[in-house]
Amino acid sequence: MSRDYKIPKGTKYTITIEKTTYAGKEKLNYSAGKHYGNCHYNGYMKEITKENLERCLNDVERIIGDWQGYDGILQRMGDKVTRNNLFFSSDFPELTFADIAKFLLPEGQKTILR
Repeated sequence: MSRDYKIPKGTKYTITIEKTTYAGKEKLNYSAGKHYGNCHYNGYMKEITKENLERCLNDVERIIGDWQGYDGILQRMGDKVTRNNLFFSSDFPELTFADIAKFLLPEGQKTILR
C-alpha cells in the first residue's frame, strides 16, 4: 500500500487497488495483505488496461481462496474473509467492493458454491 489508510480495528485482510505514476506513466498497482498467521503479499504495477483490471480481479479471487486455506503458522485453516474483516479500497470505478463481494463467504457458509 502506498498510501496511509485508516484500517478499521478488527481488520484481518486488506486489498487496495491504486492508480500510481511510475516513470511518468499512470499504472495500476494492487496489494493484498493478510494480517495474521502466514502473511501473504501480492502486487504488481501494470499499464491501466481492461485486461489488466480483469487480471487483477482474477488474482484477488485466487488470493481470497488462498487466505482461507491452510495456515502453516497457525496450524489451522485461515479465517473466512467477510465484509466485516476485509478493508477494500479502489481508485477504479470498474473495480468496486461489489466485484470483490462475490468471492466472500456469507456468514455460516463453509465453501463457495459455483
